[in-house]
Amino acid sequence: MKRNKCTLKTVASFGVLALAFGLGSCAGAASANGGQSSGATAMARTGIVDGAFLPCPGSPNCVSSMDSSGSAAITPLDYGALSREEALLRLLALLEADANCLIVAREELLDGSIYIHAEYRSKLFRFVDDVEFYFPPALSLIHVKSASRVGYSDMGVNRKRVEDIRARFMQG
Repeated sequence: MKRNKCTLKTVASFGVLALAFGLGSCAGAASANGGQSSGATAMARTGIVDGAFLPCPGSPNCVSSMDSSGSAAITPLDYGALSREEALLRLLALLEADANCLIVAREELLDGSIYIHAEYRSKLFRFVDDVEFYFPPALSLIHVKSASRVGYSDMGVNRKRVEDIRARFMQG
């Protein structure tokens, strides 16, 4: 079945996500959000723990706005004059319009922050990359992380993807 747009997995994945989140909290993944974790696991390397993405691995196939130095560093998206809700709706519309994107999680955390996890699938080999967005509660910016699940180098694909998302986000 061909995917035409980025969609949020609903009822079928809710049980799987609930199970994964429940098991993740049993494994001790705690956060500053009153013990709430967004399902971060060592296996998937995604999620928010203590208000931050899990760090990029040492390989050059990941970029993160929460990495302040090195080759993984990238600037967060700034939504300036937009309201937080307008920025969220703009980002979701942008992701949903991308045929290679699937939103797998959207959560409002206990501290009021918002977390989004999307998967991008490459056209040729169908590799899956994880792209995460984090709206801190008191700032007009969106932190972003894009990482390959497999391989060592991504030939700059994750950085290019984030910059493409930034350009489309700024265009409205």
